[in-house]
Amino acid sequence: MIKQGKTHKHNLPIIISILCILSLCYLLSLPQHDPNSPVIKGSDFLSDDDLLIDKVYTFHSGSPSLIITNLTFEREFTYNIKMAVVTDEHECHMEVDLFDPEGDLYELFSSQEPMTYDEYFDIPFGAALSGVYNLNFTKLDGPNLNIHIIIRKGELCFREFVSGDANHVYEIRKFARIPSGKSYRPYYYFKDQWCYHIYLCRVSPISANRSNQINLDHNVVDPSVEGISFPIYTNHSLGQIWDPRDYEFGTAMAGEYLLNFTFYQDPEFINVMFLITDEGQLAAGEDAGPINETTAPTPIMWVPLEAQVGISLGVGALVLIGLIIMIYTKRHSNI
Repeated sequence: MIKQGKTHKHNLPIIISILCILSLCYLLSLPQHDPNSPVIKGSDFLSDDDLLIDKVYTFHSGSPSLIITNLTFEREFTYNIKMAVVTDEHECHMEVDLFDPEGDLYELFSSQEPMTYDEYFDIPFGAALSGVYNLNFTKLDGPNLNIHIIIRKGELCFREFVSGDANHVYEIRKFARIPSGKSYRPYYYFKDQWCYHIYLCRVSPISANRSNQINLDHNVVDPSVEGISFPIYTNHSLGQIWDPRDYEFGTAMAGEYLLNFTFYQDPEFINVMFLITDEGQLAAGEDAGPINETTAPTPIMWVPLEAQVGISLGVGALVLIGLIIMIYTKRHSNI
């Protein structure tokens, strides 16, 4: 047994040496990092699912226009169209038109100044319809040149104004020009004693060489029997793209409220965002109680039952002691 223990002691250094050699071999087998190579982080890998177009196109005298077809847009999302001249020492004027799934034309962009080298123009478009869109890019002047075009799907349009998980109702509507005004009359259920924030915003660009005049009449009608109307805007300008008109509305009763809009527009077609956010309760909704003008009664002292029993026992004991003293005194006086 003693010899066997010595054998284990002699083998221990050998086992440790073998383990060290194996560990060293494993470390040497690992790929070595080149200090000159870039460090790739997980966050550097971005999804390209939302990138629809990223390409350089040539515009020349024989082909001054480019039509990009079969672009699938999803309603209520923003689509960012970017472009820039990428031929140095060159410049030109450009126009961009869009055809929606119904074949209607949106004149989105016309450069007022020449587009110069590496100067990117951003055209954000909020889609009111889901489907296939076509984009037409036209070079109006200038020499032969190359233009970099990027089309990317962005966030839902309302994210420009509301972040987080706020309670909201949201939609984008397409409006065609009608000389007498285009009406839109949605109903929304509002809670009692509550505050709501209403946003209106144009989300489709309008070419600089086209009139962008859009005026608005708007009122809110409550669900009462009388149908009380609250005028909000009268012949009010809708404003520039992504520049909202907004207001807060507090309710005095619950029910279906009518939001009545009438648009008077110069452009043939526009897309408008409607956003309503829940801002929380305004009041408890309780009326003050009736005022009591009677004279307050005279306060009555109340003695607890336990105290009443104690007082009675105490008085009884005093009376009993008094009687005993009187009887004792009387007997002694008779002796």
